Amino acid sequence: CTGMTVDFTNTGTVTGTTWLWNFGSGATPATSTAQNPAGVIYSTSGTKVVTLTTTNTATGCTAFATQTININETPAPAFTSTAPQCQGSAVTFAYTGTTGPGWTYAWDFGTSASPAISSAQNPGSVMYNSGGTKTISLTVTNNGNCTQTITQTITINPLPVANAGSDTTICA
Repeated sequence: CTGMTVDFTNTGTVTGTTWLWNFGSGATPATSTAQNPAGVIYSTSGTKVVTLTTTNTATGCTAFATQTININETPAPAFTSTAPQCQGSAVTFAYTGTTGPGWTYAWDFGTSASPAISSAQNPGSVMYNSGGTKTISLTVTNNGNCTQTITQTITINPLPVANAGSDTTICA
């Protein structure tokens, strides 16, 4: 996943050898001379071509190995809503983060929400039966590989209490 570390292991010759790794586009670091480099981070998604050049220190002979890896985009979830709303009024949520084919959305609308959860990208008509601050959690998954969660709070205004007093009899 973009932004996450990738570790590489040399499965070839380990003694009397030097290594030069080239990790492909978007990698930090771009190269390494370690036998088994760890902690490489890709900032861009896509297929990456990784090349390992080994050199025999006694003879100077070199060998090359090339492997491709696929880096998936890590979701960057974000959303807006029509909150604040009054208790009992519908709140609509709009997903505004990164997206792609096959991505899934898992919403948790917090205390007193109906419905309490949703898997829609843009859920609407969420009702709250009590006022207050509500914590909304959204987890977005990229094809089952990369997951990211965002949490925000919204305000639901409580309904006012109306009281006209006790019934009274008035004589004409």
